[in-house]
Formats: sequence, structure tokens, C-alpha cells
Amino acid sequence: MLMGNRWGRLAYPSKGSAMNAEERRQAMADVLDVLHRARAVDDPGSLREILTDDVEHVMPSSFRPEPIVGRDTVAVELARVSPYFDPAIQRRIVRTTIEGNVAVVEQELNGQTGAGRPYSNVYVWVYEFRDLKIRRLIEYADTLRAARQFGMVAEE
Repeated sequence: MLMGNRWGRLAYPSKGSAMNAEERRQAMADVLDVLHRARAVDDPGSLREILTDDVEHVMPSSFRPEPIVGRDTVAVELARVSPYFDPAIQRRIVRTTIEGNVAVVEQELNGQTGAGRPYSNVYVWVYEFRDLKIRRLIEYADTLRAARQFGMVAEE
């Protein structure tokens, strides 16, 4: 079982330790908690601890057709507040489902764009785990809605 508090360094079980399904699910939930907290305070160091060396961040293809690859690159990308958003953007977790080595998180973003326009969108993140670290992140969002709110595409 992961040791430590729900915010800070996570201690992973030794190679010989076996976890039951509930312990594994809780360990994955703890990793996701660190992820969300680290993103909220721009902390790439904490993100690096929960990502595999070969992690991939797959964004909607209409936004970025190729994945971002590598622990350091993904950690920095996830931690920084995009220039598209006001730093005070609010993220709200709607639901988290964990099954096997996969977690799915539905998340709402509400606030303002970097240009001061209202922003509201729903995201779904699929996290694939390996050895209790995030190996792959797949991000789904309504990119047309986002583009309209950013002023990149005219409203209908």
C-alpha cells in the first residue's frame, strides 16, 4: 500500500509486496490526488514522481495531433497554466472511476481565458497506470467549444 499522506511524497510498496484490489485502487486514487493538487499549484516536481519515464500525454487530435512524450516534458506541460487560461481557472472533479490499471476522471473547468473571456468546458481524462505510476494520459474535450470561447472560431 502507498505510504504517506495524501499530499506529498508517495512511498511505493517494495517489489515483493502484493496489494489486494482495494489497496491498489486506493493507491491509484492517491496518485490522482497528487496529480490534481500538483497541477493546481504549478508543481512539476511532484508530477515527475507519479509519471513513468516513457509517459505519453495524448490530447484531442484537433488540438495537437502528436502526443507529448517523456516524464520531464509531460510534467512541465501539466503543471503550467496554459497561456490560454487565467491562472485562477477552477478545476472540479465530477467523478473518478478506477478499474484494473485504468482510471477515468470527468472534470469541469470554469473561469476565464487569458484574454478575460468566460470559459467553461468538460474534460474526460483516461489514465493508464504501470507500477502505480501514470504511463499514459488521454485527454478528451469539446475542442470546438473551447475554440469558440477563446475567440479562435466564430460563434454560430
